[in-house]
Amino acid sequence: MEPTQALRGFFLLATSTVLLVNSIPPLRSRFLVYGPRAAPTTVKGSTPTPPPQKSETTAQHSRTPPRAKDPVNGGNPISRLLDGVASVQVPHSWFTHFYLVSVASSIFWAAQILLQGRVFDMVLAWQQDASLEKKDALPRMGMTLDQVAVMWLLMAMQGVRRLYESVVLSKPSQSKMSVLHWVLGVGFYVAMGIAIWVEGIPLLRETRPTIWDLGIAGPSMRTLLCISGFLFASGAQHDCHRYLASLEKYTLPEIPMFQVFVCPHYTAECVIYLCLAILAAPEGSLINTTIFTALIFIAVNLGITAELSREWYALKFGEEKIKGRWRMVPYFY
Repeated sequence: MEPTQALRGFFLLATSTVLLVNSIPPLRSRFLVYGPRAAPTTVKGSTPTPPPQKSETTAQHSRTPPRAKDPVNGGNPISRLLDGVASVQVPHSWFTHFYLVSVASSIFWAAQILLQGRVFDMVLAWQQDASLEKKDALPRMGMTLDQVAVMWLLMAMQGVRRLYESVVLSKPSQSKMSVLHWVLGVGFYVAMGIAIWVEGIPLLRETRPTIWDLGIAGPSMRTLLCISGFLFASGAQHDCHRYLASLEKYTLPEIPMFQVFVCPHYTAECVIYLCLAILAAPEGSLINTTIFTALIFIAVNLGITAELSREWYALKFGEEKIKGRWRMVPYFY
């Protein structure tokens, strides 16, 4: 198995896991609800309603009937086991760790590639061994050195911005999330640190790149469009995060972007990674398959969370308040 196949397998396995958890109400209610969606909800003029437990995903809720308690044992063994696992939680503020890992990964792999470090050599050896096992006679086209450099720069920018927002804009909170959610998030950013350059191995294996090897040729139309899309989506997402941070706790967002989408910052996240996937496409390909599988995970994960957010808004403020708002994708979802 090649490094690219291992990364794609990880992203697709993570996607499948999230979909599986979301499809089973007892798992969904225990592992996908956190933050304000896990708190009792009150609609104006009504009595407090417990958080839904039937339609959740990586972060939210739904409505499931209360689990029956066994008068002697306090519930069946499976329920007790799930409750025990779900009780292992970490502070929601640990989201900051995701972006610390992202920034640290960018720095680590830049040093490894430029200095031909041991870990980088191990990845190259892994690729070489896998290629020999497959008896590849013809070298496959990969990313160019300029693509690797631009991808590294954009991913580093994304990590630094999100770290800044997490530290500066986030408000203190007592919210918790499942430790499994935290492990999955850390794993994603570790994998992304490799995914942005792994399809450049054919070239990196043949050369010892330095910053002086970067070309200064004019960018292609695809590069210009993708970088512009990345920057636009990054700016839109930052505006969303800054606006959300300015709201009073549990307030319905009302600015134009939130009038169209329930979660426009999730839409922006998908656009960011779509631009990266197209920008990093090897010669002769329309898209970078490894980063595209990461995009699939992001879209599924955030899509489920957007649905849970919509459910929570409907319970908290009433269905009429969010009528006509798309979750993430206009005219589709």
